[in-house]
Amino acid sequence: MYLTIATQPDITFVVSCLFSFLNHYIPKHWLAAVRILHYLKGSCSLALTLGCDHTPSLVSYSNSNYANCPDTSHSISGYCHLLEAGIIS
Repeated sequence: MYLTIATQPDITFVVSCLFSFLNHYIPKHWLAAVRILHYLKGSCSLALTLGCDHTPSLVSYSNSNYANCPDTSHSISGYCHLLEAGIIS
Protein backbone atom coordinates (compact mmCIF):
# COMPACT_ATOMS: atom_id res chain seq x y z
CA MET A 1 0.00 0.00 0.00
CA TYR A 2 2.92 2.37 0.60
CA LEU A 3 3.89 2.12 -3.06
CA THR A 4 0.38 3.01 -4.22
CA ILE A 5 0.06 6.05 -1.95
CA ALA A 6 3.52 7.55 -1.75
CA THR A 7 5.37 6.56 -4.89
CA GLN A 8 3.30 5.07 -7.72
CA PRO A 9 -0.38 6.10 -7.66
CA ASP A 10 -0.90 4.56 -11.10
CA ILE A 11 -0.92 1.03 -9.63
CA THR A 12 -3.56 1.74 -6.97
CA PHE A 13 -6.46 0.11 -8.82
CA VAL A 14 -4.58 -3.10 -9.61
CA VAL A 15 -3.23 -3.46 -6.09
CA SER A 16 -6.68 -2.90 -4.57
CA CYS A 17 -8.09 -5.63 -6.84
CA LEU A 18 -5.36 -8.04 -5.74
CA PHE A 19 -5.98 -7.23 -2.07
CA SER A 20 -9.49 -8.62 -2.39
CA PHE A 21 -7.95 -12.07 -2.99
CA LEU A 22 -5.47 -12.13 -0.09
CA ASN A 23 -7.32 -14.89 1.76
CA HIS A 24 -7.76 -17.21 -1.22
CA TYR A 25 -5.47 -16.39 -4.10
CA ILE A 26 -4.73 -18.64 -7.07
CA PRO A 27 -1.67 -18.78 -9.34
CA LYS A 28 -3.26 -16.20 -11.66
CA HIS A 29 -3.27 -13.65 -8.82
CA TRP A 30 0.34 -14.44 -7.94
CA LEU A 31 1.37 -13.86 -11.57
CA ALA A 32 -0.45 -10.51 -11.52
CA ALA A 33 1.47 -9.49 -8.38
CA VAL A 34 4.76 -10.46 -10.03
CA ARG A 35 3.77 -8.45 -13.10
CA ILE A 36 3.22 -5.38 -10.90
CA LEU A 37 6.70 -5.82 -9.45
CA HIS A 38 8.18 -6.06 -12.97
CA TYR A 39 6.36 -2.84 -13.87
CA LEU A 40 7.76 -1.11 -10.79
CA LYS A 41 11.27 -2.28 -11.59
CA GLY A 42 10.99 -1.03 -15.17
CA SER A 43 9.54 2.35 -14.25
CA CYS A 44 11.77 3.25 -11.29
CA SER A 45 13.71 5.81 -13.34
CA LEU A 46 10.55 7.69 -14.42
CA ALA A 47 9.42 10.74 -12.47
CA LEU A 48 6.42 13.03 -12.33
CA THR A 49 7.19 16.69 -12.87
CA LEU A 50 5.25 19.73 -11.78
CA GLY A 51 5.81 23.26 -12.89
CA CYS A 52 5.38 25.44 -15.94
CA ASP A 53 5.97 28.98 -17.13
CA HIS A 54 2.26 29.88 -17.27
CA THR A 55 -0.75 29.64 -14.97
CA PRO A 56 -1.17 25.95 -14.13
CA SER A 57 -4.42 24.20 -14.95
CA LEU A 58 -6.11 21.63 -12.74
CA VAL A 59 -7.95 18.77 -14.48
CA SER A 60 -9.96 16.02 -12.77
CA TYR A 61 -11.28 12.71 -14.08
CA SER A 62 -13.53 10.17 -12.38
CA ASN A 63 -15.24 6.94 -13.33
CA SER A 64 -17.38 4.35 -11.60
CA ASN A 65 -19.56 1.37 -12.26
CA TYR A 66 -22.37 -0.22 -10.31
CA ALA A 67 -21.90 -3.86 -9.19
CA ASN A 68 -19.90 -4.70 -12.29
CA CYS A 69 -17.21 -6.86 -10.65
CA PRO A 70 -17.98 -10.49 -11.64
CA ASP A 71 -16.14 -11.89 -8.61
CA THR A 72 -17.68 -9.85 -5.78
CA SER A 73 -20.54 -7.81 -7.33
CA HIS A 74 -19.03 -4.69 -5.74
CA SER A 75 -19.04 -1.30 -7.32
CA ILE A 76 -15.68 0.11 -8.37
CA SER A 77 -14.79 3.77 -8.68
CA GLY A 78 -11.68 5.82 -9.25
CA TYR A 79 -10.46 9.35 -9.78
CA CYS A 80 -7.36 11.32 -10.62
CA HIS A 81 -6.46 14.98 -10.37
CA LEU A 82 -3.78 16.42 -12.62
CA LEU A 83 -1.95 19.69 -12.19
CA GLU A 84 -0.63 20.38 -15.69
CA ALA A 85 0.92 17.05 -16.75
CA GLY A 86 1.58 15.65 -13.27
CA ILE A 87 -0.88 13.55 -11.29
CA ILE A 88 -1.32 14.80 -7.73
CA SER A 89 -4.14 12.56 -6.47
